[in-house]
Parts: sequence; C-alpha cells; structure tokens
Amino acid sequence: MYRNILVATDGSELSFKAVRAALRMARDFNATVTAVNVQPPYQPALAVEVPAAFLHNPEHVEAEALSHSEAILSDVIRLAESLGLTCQTETVFDVSVHQGVIGVARKVRADLIVMASHGRGGIRHLLLGSETSKVLEECQIPVLVHR
Repeated sequence: MYRNILVATDGSELSFKAVRAALRMARDFNATVTAVNVQPPYQPALAVEVPAAFLHNPEHVEAEALSHSEAILSDVIRLAESLGLTCQTETVFDVSVHQGVIGVARKVRADLIVMASHGRGGIRHLLLGSETSKVLEECQIPVLVHR
C-alpha cells in the first residue's frame, strides 16, 4: 500500500510511539522509511536582551542541536534494525517544524507521513498539536496521526 514512509520525531515518548507504528507499517508493507527531526536554527539574541557574556557562538549552538538530533534519530535507527529495516534519517534546521517535515517528505517522495498527535510544544491544542495540525492543513501527502 505505502512504499515510502516518513516519520517525524521530536524525541518525546509520544512521538516514539508513532515511530514504532511507522516502522511496523514499513515492515508490513515492505516500504522504505525515513525519520526526520526538526531543530530550530540559531537565532542570535538582540544585544539589548541579554548581557554580552550570555551571547552564544552560533557554531556551538548548532553543533549541540545536531548532537541532540542525532541522539534522537539513533534510537530510531536501533529500533528499525531490530525489526530488520534500514532507516534513513534527516535533521532539518527550520524555525517552522511543519515546513521542515513537509520539505523532507517532498524531498524523499514520501507517500505517507506519520506523526504523533502532539509533541513537545508549549500549550497544546485540545485535539492535535499545532505542528501536526499545520502539516494536515498544508500538505497534500496523506498523514497518519498516532495517539
């Protein structure tokens, strides 16, 4: 049914449940699977907002974010391997999580996106997380929302 599944993860317990579901589907459908993690890019603080001693080095901040993303995605790879699957991974730096997810889905030509119903966002929507809702609204690719 599906040949190319994209699963978005933020490392939360709920998103890892969606990862498990996506990997089982990939195994059952003999589909390829790509896991994506979206990290915020470095955004310098205005000099008037914080003392100069607290300004961060952009390379250090992005390296930390990349390291965090690699840790999240390595858990996905381990689970995929335990199911006999190979899993491609993508880390995207974008201020907009939903646009990062949609961009990777288009890039890898996914025919299904799997996401958790909500992630680590601040105030959660009553039914769906804001990023999941935005993917549903803006993307033409089918989305499976896992609860």
